[in-house]
Parts: sequence; structure tokens; C-alpha cells
Amino acid sequence: MKKAIYLILLIFTATTARAQTITVQGTPFEINTEKETKIPVKLKLDKPLELHFDTVSAFAVRNGNVSSDAYLKGIRISWNPKLAALTLTVDPALLDAQGNYDVSLRYQSGNATDYSYLPLTLVRPPAVLTADKINIAEQGSTRKTDPLVITETGGKAGADGLRISSAYFPVVQGSLITLPAKPIKILPGGLVTIAYHLDPDLFDALPLGETVGKVQLMAGSVAAPIPVQIDIWKRLSKWWIVLTVFGGLLTGTFVRHFLKERKEREQARLNGLQLVQDIKSFTAAIEDPKLQADVNMIVQTVLTAISPENNAANLNGTTVITKAIEDARTAYNTRKATFQTQIDTETGLYTSIEADLFASDLPPQLNRALSDAQDSLKKAKAKLDVFNPTEAALWRAKTQEQEITGLTAYGAYVTGLLLFLVTPANYYPTIPATDPTLATVQALLAPAQTICTTTFGSGITDAHAALAAAKRIQTTLDQALTALTNGVIKYYNDTNQLAANHPNFKNAFNNWLKAIGDMISNPQGAPQSLMYWIPTLPADLNAAWTAALGVSSTTLGPGQPKPPAFAFVHQMFSVAQPPSPGTDLKTISMATLSASFKILYGRYIAYNLLQLFVLTLLMGAGGYLSYGKNFVGQPEEFISIFLFAFSLDIMADNITKIRAQTGT
Repeated sequence: MKKAIYLILLIFTATTARAQTITVQGTPFEINTEKETKIPVKLKLDKPLELHFDTVSAFAVRNGNVSSDAYLKGIRISWNPKLAALTLTVDPALLDAQGNYDVSLRYQSGNATDYSYLPLTLVRPPAVLTADKINIAEQGSTRKTDPLVITETGGKAGADGLRISSAYFPVVQGSLITLPAKPIKILPGGLVTIAYHLDPDLFDALPLGETVGKVQLMAGSVAAPIPVQIDIWKRLSKWWIVLTVFGGLLTGTFVRHFLKERKEREQARLNGLQLVQDIKSFTAAIEDPKLQADVNMIVQTVLTAISPENNAANLNGTTVITKAIEDARTAYNTRKATFQTQIDTETGLYTSIEADLFASDLPPQLNRALSDAQDSLKKAKAKLDVFNPTEAALWRAKTQEQEITGLTAYGAYVTGLLLFLVTPANYYPTIPATDPTLATVQALLAPAQTICTTTFGSGITDAHAALAAAKRIQTTLDQALTALTNGVIKYYNDTNQLAANHPNFKNAFNNWLKAIGDMISNPQGAPQSLMYWIPTLPADLNAAWTAALGVSSTTLGPGQPKPPAFAFVHQMFSVAQPPSPGTDLKTISMATLSASFKILYGRYIAYNLLQLFVLTLLMGAGGYLSYGKNFVGQPEEFISIFLFAFSLDIMADNITKIRAQTGT
């Protein structure tokens, strides 16, 4: 019996010998050097067993999805059966790519005739490369360029065969910077400095300010391409600051002493001529001789004051002209008020309907809806003016009927409009639900729906109350339109201001907004609000927004044509000839006054434009020390410099005036 059991165990052991487990202790193994390295591999056997490795190199090596014969040559096997010691000799030069290497070693165990495979893993850590950005700066004729400095900071792996991509600049066509094409080697923990060639013609063509580009560092031993920024600054010479300040100070005096005085004088003369026009317009249909004589004396005072031959004004400035005109205006207003009191008659009091239909706060939409009622009410008033109360009452009754008809039509229109606006899918563009605009619009419209249903749902019984409700509804609709407009505009500007100002998107946005605005304002008096709506407008807006986001820059449209050089000079210095003193008011035609007014007004505008032109040139004043450190030469910098210089000039003028007033 014992022999049978022993025989069974012997057979069982023989059949299960190949099933024993062999594991590698300490795997994976990390390669932390560039030199050839011996790695002792500790094997764990679940029972003693004789092993035989039939080769001196690895059976198979794979890095990710890549296998190579070079990988096989990079790993050699040394096996000592007596000591059961397995050693791998690894050549890192042949395992140059970073990553995990899956290695299979083929072996025999015991007397087995089939081969088994022992898997293990080698880890090749990536090279860690860092590179500061490349700085190139030019100020005037001085240029400074920094080299490209690359450092391996990991200390475990180098980069043999490092390649540098071509430099890319979004605004440059061509090779602005040329870097070496030959692969570069960097040792672990090493540093390399790389020079490059800068194309002078392409560099000169760059705009002022900052130009940003990039290159990429690529190697098999690097986990991913490494971008390196190229930062180029072009600045004008700082001497431009000095020239700008000098020009600003020179022109400051010209603006303060010449243009300001001329503009004020023309303004005063223009005011006087405007007063003459007002008097002529008011008295043109009045035949009262006493009034004509009185206002003619006032006109003569004004014509004398604004005459170019007024030596007192030429010597003493605009104060003489201004005082004469203000005295004449006071006398004219007093005489006009007296005359108006004489001709004014009581024409009756406005009824409650008249107060409703012609209220100053009546929206245009209601004005259009109630136009027939307003016309009838005017006819009723005309009858009151001729003392015909019977027909006035008939027209007033018709007015009430037409008022209810108009308000009913308005109620039907806004009922459909509110149903459309409280359903966002009808008109709202694709905007995240977190945007508060829609909630704001819905909160505004909810009370209006309630008012609309209560007022117009079962017919109008009180026209006055219905009109007040309609005004509240229309005010709410206008507020909702404002909230919708501001909210959507803010959303697009906050998301991407450049895309929000793209012409195509602005056109799509304006079309969308105009349709909603027309629905609310109803400029054509349509019976239904949907007559203004195009269902594709939200989709068009979304499509235009998506396209605008993909555009990196927009172009400005063509500028306005420049006026001919010095075209305004003749008009500004031409002699304005208002009617001469002594010209009777009756003989002065409105055409003459209008022509004189246009000449003076043209001169006034010309002086303003000239001052504006000079002030625009002066929108900048600065100092070398204040702006020189970061001066580039951009337009906004010139504006700041000119403004500073002009402010200095105004400050000096104010100090002079204060000293003159105090006598110090």
C-alpha cells in the first residue's frame, strides 16, 4: 500500500514539475545612467529546480508598441546555474527611447523539453529638459539677443539626438529665426547653449511692440515635445519722447491764446445772430407796428454788437459782445411776454380723454394704435374752439369708441408678443443656463402677462384703466428688451470681445436684435408681432458667433476720405457779413439771416475743428524719465505723452491767471 501511494506521488510530482512558479523580485528595474549597467535579477522559486537559459541575449524586447533588433542587442544575459544567479547587462545607448521596456527571457526548467518565458520590465526614465524663453529686444538702433539655453534637470537620462523645430510666428511669412538642424546631445544634468541666425529683413518688417513665436524641442528620450517661447520687442528710440514733448509745449500756447479766443468770439457773434433769427421768426406774421418798432430797436443793438467793425469788442474781447446780446435778449423776452399776454385767450380745458390720448409719456406704439381716436379728439377740440359743443360731444363719443377699438387691437398684439417672449426657444441664442439674462427677462415679463390677461382677456370696460395698463405693459417690454440686449451683449463681450466685434457677427446680432425690437415697437402697426420675426435668426446668430470665434483678428474698414488739405482755412478766415447796423428789421430777409448764420456757424465749427485737431495731436505729453523705461512707440503711448505735455501747458496758464487775479 505504501509503495502504491509513493508511486502516485512520484507521478503527480513529475506531471506538475512544469507548473511551478518563477517570479522576478524587484521588477521593474530603473535605468538611471547612460553607461552600460549590470543588473542582478533575483528569482523566487516555489521549489528548487534546475534552470537553463539557452541564449545570451533577451528573447524579445518591446517599448510600448515598438520592438527593435537594437533593443535585443542592448540586453545581454549572464546565468550562473550553481549560484542560480541571473544578471542582465544593459546598454542604455541602444535603449535610447524613454518608457517601459517589456523583456522576455526564454529558459528551460528541469528535464522539460519545452521552453518557458520569464517576463520582466526595465524602466527608462525620460530626460527632463527646461529652456527659458528666447528674448530679443531692439530699442532704436540697439539690439540685444539672448541665446537658447537648454538644461537637463532630471539627472537620470540625457537627450541624444535632440532636434529643434523651425521657429513659428503667426504674423511672419518666412524664416525669421534659423536654428541648427543638426541633432544635439545633452548629458544628464547637462546644459547646452545654442546660437541662431536672425533674418534682418524679416526682423525689420516686424511691427512695433511685442511679437511672440515658439519652437519645440523633440527627442526620443523626452516624454513629449517641449515648447519654447520666443519673445521679440521692437521699440522706437526714446528720443521720440523728447521731440513729442517739445511739439506739445509749442502747440499748447497756440491752442490757448489763438484758437480759444477766436472760438469764443465766434460763439458770441453766433449767439447774437441766432437771437436776430429768433426775433424775425417770431414777428414775421405779426403786423403790430409798436411791436415791430420795439423789436427793431433791439435788433439794431445786436447787429451793432456783432458787427466786425465793433472796435470796442475788438479791443475788450468777447465780454462786450456777450453783455450787449444778453441785455438785448432780456429786453426781447420781456416785450415778447407782454405781447403774448395780450393775444393769449382761454381755449378750454382738456378733458380726461384728452389728457390720456395726448400724454407726454404715451409710447409710440400706443400713439399709433390710438391715432384715429386722437384725430377725432382734435376735431372735437376744433368744434370747441368755434363754440359748437353738440358736434364736439359727438366727436368725443366717437373718440371713446375708437379708443376702445385701438386698445383692444393693442391688447391682442401684446398678448401674442408676450406668449412668444416667455418661450426662450422662440428667440434666445445658445447661451449657458448660468447666464442671468433669461431669468431677468422672464421675471420682468411675468407681471406684464398677468396685467395683460386681467385687462384685455375679457374685454375693455374702463378705457382709462386699460390705457394705464397698456403703458405699464409697454414700459415692461422696453425694460425687457434693454435687459435682453445688455445681457446678451455682455455675455458675448465677456466670452471673447474680439469675436463680439467681428463685422459678420455684429451684422447677425443686429438683425436678431432688430427683429425683437421691431416686435416690441411695432413700427408698421402690424396686427401680429410674428410678422417681424424670422425663425432662422437665432441659428444665424449662433453660426456667426462660432465663425467669429475662429478668427484671430479682424480688419478695420476703410477710413473716411480725408478732406482736401487746408479746405477749411478759407471758410474760417472768410469775412462773415451779418446785416449792418442801421438795417431796418423789415428789410432783413430770413434768407440773408440764414446765410449770415451759416457763415458764422461755419467759422465757429472750423475753429472748433481746428482746436479739436490740434488737441488730438496734443493728446500726449510725457517725459523721458517717466516713459522711457518701457517705451515701445505704440499709438496709445504717444497719446499719453501728448496729454501730459498739454496738461503742463494748461497748468502754467492757470497759475498765470491766478496770479493776475490776486495781484501777486
